[in-house]
Amino acid sequence: MVSCSKSNNNSTPASSNVLYSAWVQVNLPFTGLDSNNDSTWEGVLSAPGITSAVLSHGVIITYVYLGTNNGDSLIINGDGIFDPIYSVGSIDLYMAGTNYNGASFRYVIIPGGTLTGSMANPALKGYSVAQLKALPYAEAMKLANPTAAGTSGSTLK
Repeated sequence: MVSCSKSNNNSTPASSNVLYSAWVQVNLPFTGLDSNNDSTWEGVLSAPGITSAVLSHGVIITYVYLGTNNGDSLIINGDGIFDPIYSVGSIDLYMAGTNYNGASFRYVIIPGGTLTGSMANPALKGYSVAQLKALPYAEAMKLANPTAAGTSGSTLK
């Protein structure tokens, strides 16, 4: 189980399919040593926006907020840190070697209908799934930000 505390940024007007979670503070329990003798931590995070349709046709991007440096926020892709495994309604987070407990975690969901078809978001045109999963945080938030031209998103409750 992952302990978390929500930030104050809990609502954004919903009018697009791009969704993002609130930032949650990661607190994964120690699970032992792996085959390389590295310490490991693992836990499950509730992720109500992850549906079977998202797993089949959408893209999930994860981010980790590590604090600030000279006034700039340090937000990096979370896949390499937490090796997430997605299931309907949850994300299994795993880390080995370096303990990132205390860092903040967020996921962004881009449903399949937003990528292709009549609901396609013009801002996503031409991106491959690999390119979307590697989007810098600022670019992903532009897709979900209601003030960005032609796009908007909502936080998950």
